Amino acid sequence: MIWAGSTVAGFGLRGKVVVAWYCKDAAVEDVAAAKKNIGKYCMVDGRNECFATMQLDAQNEHRAAHAVDALEEDAAKSKALQEALDADTFAGTVDPDDAECATIVYEEKDEAKVAALATTTALTDTQYGYKKFYDFAAGAPKTAEAGEDQDAIALASAGFTAMVWKASTKAGYAVSGRWAAARYCTEKANDGDAAAYQANVLKRCIDDGVDTCFNDAQRDAHNTYRGDHLGTEDLEANTGAAKAIQELIDGLTDDEKAADPFAFTDKERPSDYEKCGQTLWTATDETSAETDKASETIYGYNGEYDDETGEPANPADEAKVAQA
Repeated sequence: MIWAGSTVAGFGLRGKVVVAWYCKDAAVEDVAAAKKNIGKYCMVDGRNECFATMQLDAQNEHRAAHAVDALEEDAAKSKALQEALDADTFAGTVDPDDAECATIVYEEKDEAKVAALATTTALTDTQYGYKKFYDFAAGAPKTAEAGEDQDAIALASAGFTAMVWKASTKAGYAVSGRWAAARYCTEKANDGDAAAYQANVLKRCIDDGVDTCFNDAQRDAHNTYRGDHLGTEDLEANTGAAKAIQELIDGLTDDEKAADPFAFTDKERPSDYEKCGQTLWTATDETSAETDKASETIYGYNGEYDDETGEPANPADEAKVAQA
């Protein structure tokens, strides 16, 4: 009956006898085929567990890229949301079940995609796509330009900010027909003034393997010091160099890291970056590494440099001075 490969069926009735034939790709007694064709039962305790898990995993990937902790599903919230979407009176809005949640509702308007909505991440993809309507610097939706609807921009922006809201730790998900919804709880998303948004909606940091937030912070710190030196222009971002560095660092095995955390310096660099200068610094812990302490420390070595001679004041400090 539930064999995925069977896509057509015929039924017969005679007295007390009912017969059904499932055709095209008939069920067979084969374990591998069974695993492929018998899908997981999704409706668990009044909620679509498969849909909830799919959205949760997809949304947590986005949250990780914004340097915020993963959400956990609140099954009770999912169930309550499912009941709201299944109600005959549902018309696109959901009254919050309590004061600690923010609810986002998505409507699939493409008729050809409605049937598959429960098996896709359209809800998540659409919400994250609304990032373009949010102004990170202002901590608010972007301002509408001529011909745009400010209310529509604010509504779309809310879909994105709710998903990545740092303080929210629990979520519920539901899907019914053309409607899908997410509810973000414990600490209510989209709650507060601009300062609250700036504290809870962080810029995307991981992009194609590069921590852009870290790169921006280090470059800004470097340029602050460079600005104090005559004829020294600001550094510009080079994502290719950042990606190459990260790949070399991440490419070390655990044994290599244990033996020498700088073992990647022995690895061959991409040809475009063979002649790049290099500085190395080890933090006392990972929290310090994420600050601009590295820039501060390395620049501090500049005190060992003699402007008049162009050499280290103390030959023993040559390696430090070279980094500054």
